[in-house]
Order: sequence, then C-alpha cells, then structure tokens
Amino acid sequence: MIDSVSLILVMKGVACLLSLPDEILQLNRVARNLHGEPLFLDVNLSVRRGETVAIIGCTPAMSHALDQLLLGQCQPHFGRILFDGRELTQTNPRISLIDGHGRLSGWASTVKNILIKTGHRKREDAFSALSKINAEPLIQQSVNQLTVPQQLQIKIAHALVTAPKLLVWDHPFTGLTSEDRFERQIRLRFLGRQESLTQILMTDDLHEAIHVADRIVLFAHQTVLFEEPGLSLADRENPIKVTQLANRLTTILNGDTVTFQTP
Repeated sequence: MIDSVSLILVMKGVACLLSLPDEILQLNRVARNLHGEPLFLDVNLSVRRGETVAIIGCTPAMSHALDQLLLGQCQPHFGRILFDGRELTQTNPRISLIDGHGRLSGWASTVKNILIKTGHRKREDAFSALSKINAEPLIQQSVNQLTVPQQLQIKIAHALVTAPKLLVWDHPFTGLTSEDRFERQIRLRFLGRQESLTQILMTDDLHEAIHVADRIVLFAHQTVLFEEPGLSLADRENPIKVTQLANRLTTILNGDTVTFQTP
C-alpha cells in the first residue's frame, strides 16, 4: 500500500513529465559567424522528443559549429537554443556527440576511451554502455586493434555512458563500407527506440537520411531551406518511394524549385 508521502512524490513526478514541452530542442533565430563570415543565419528548428531528424547540406565548418552549439560549447551570436525547456548556455551531460571524423586515443585503453570526459564513472559503466549495443567483447581489446566499425562502437558507447536524451551524429559512418553503413543505419534506428533517444543525424547521403529519419531538414545559404516528413518504416524499404523522395530533395537542393515549405 502506498503511503501519502510516496503518493505525493509520484504525483509530482507525473506532473513534471506532463509539463515537459513536446519539443526537446529549439533553435530560435540562431546566427553564428566564423572569422566575421556567417555560418548560420536566422535558423529556426524544433526537434520533438523521440524524433530522429536528418540534416543535409551543412559544410564541414557548419557541421562543426552546429556540434559546438548543440553541445553548449559555444553560444549563438544571435538568437537562442532551448534544451528541455531551458536555454542552453553550457555543456549538458544529457547531450552527446558521435563524431565520425573524431579519433580514439591510441594511448588509452578501450575503457578509458569510453569514460574520458564523462565525470566520475567506472569500468562497470563502460561495460553497461557496450552492452546496450551488444559490443561487450570490445572491452578486452586494444584500441589499436579495432576495425573502423568497432571504433564506431566505442564512440557510441562513449556517447551513451552519460545516459543522454539527445544524441547528435555528425557524419558517423565515415570510412565504412556500404554494407557496414547499412547495418549501422538500422542500428541507429533501433537504438533510438531502445533508449528513448532524440537523435540528430548530419549526413551528405540523401538515401541514408531517408532510411533513418522521421524528418529531413535541408540547409542552404546558411539557413533552413526546406523540411520534409520522412517516409514510414514500410516505405523506407520500398525502392521506388525512396528514389522518388531522393529525387525530389535533390531537385530542391539544386535550386530548381523556389518552393519553401515546412510540414
């Protein structure tokens, strides 16, 4: 039987959950410059809880700047970013990055690579993170012996060890074969559902975006050009549907249409 104090705590917890905004991330009129030149201009973007959003059209400099902005490592020169209903003004352990261009530390063990810059966490936390992606055997291996797909597994475990709510994937499948990329795309979708994650994928591959995302956002001229709802899970396995959407988005990116639209 639940006592009155426990009941009050449960009710407060439920009320807190109900009061959370549907959008876990909001970029409101965000602008950011690099050496006096604009990287982003008047960017407005909202990401709903549990949603996977793919971003297409960012240059390497834009991707890097967006990583820093979303991690709270730098601030917009104009506008603001809200995470979980609060302005993002510093780093937040509930936001993690998987950087496809980043390198593991060859001098450090697998465990240390997973736990680096994650606070006072232990070997058991690294093992737990690996278990979420069925990669427990990697804890025994030397970093220098890891294949490219295995290195990505370590990066994912590192991102998961802080129990994030938002996972940012910056061109994570760089260097993988087509077969490995496809397998990791499926795992990305499964991981989001398994861990109740909100995910942002930055990629240059339209087909990858279509296979992974609930919504696709196209960037051009330093801002959001177009947003398109993703295909249903069934349609993502339909080559005709995938090709039709890829062609449509390619046309928009090439500037052959002047249609600006948000869903």
